[in-house]
Amino acid sequence: MRAIAAAVMMSLVVVGTAVVVPAAPREPQPGEPIPVLREIEKQVRAGVPQGWTVTVKGDTLTVRRKQPVKVFHHVPNEPARPADFDFKKDRERRAVAETFAITVRFRQRVSQELYRDWQKVNAQRAEKLEAWRRKLQEARVGHKFDEYVPTTPEQKRLVAAYRKAQKEIPSKRLPFGYTRTCSIDMQTSLSRGFGHTLINKAEERECKQVHKRIVGLFRAY
Repeated sequence: MRAIAAAVMMSLVVVGTAVVVPAAPREPQPGEPIPVLREIEKQVRAGVPQGWTVTVKGDTLTVRRKQPVKVFHHVPNEPARPADFDFKKDRERRAVAETFAITVRFRQRVSQELYRDWQKVNAQRAEKLEAWRRKLQEARVGHKFDEYVPTTPEQKRLVAAYRKAQKEIPSKRLPFGYTRTCSIDMQTSLSRGFGHTLINKAEERECKQVHKRIVGLFRAY
């Protein structure tokens, strides 16, 4: 029996004359997702008022207001208005009802040193893309914000090269904040476009208070 057991053990680690060594687990990289920290989840659940929900899925914690808020999304380059124009009434008329939610995604800890290195990478990207935009301006390529409308073959070549640079020049997604063991990204459901205004002041105060409590759980870089 001992001889059989020994043979079985040998068969687990030897193939021919080669020893099979299990692969070492891959080291997690800074910025990779990790599960939501339970201690943070507990603090969030304890801090939100009635009328809000807290859900956790994988690396993401979401805090959501059950009732929608009334919000006006700002639009750039609106036409000039007369002196007596009622902006408040106009915003109320154009406002829409939307869900307000705060999303926190947990990541492997990004050190202060690495964060500064990533900032440099992003600064270099911004500098290079700005140089491209100057070239486009010198070539008189028509545009609205970052949408270019080339008309000549040379302009089309420049715009294609600019789009290629946008894809190829490295960039880093900087985390919003960190704890002792992890980093996080954070955004709200209204974090888009050119800004927004909550029409109802009580709703605005409530959303700001909840957002401030969650931000306060993390340290800023």
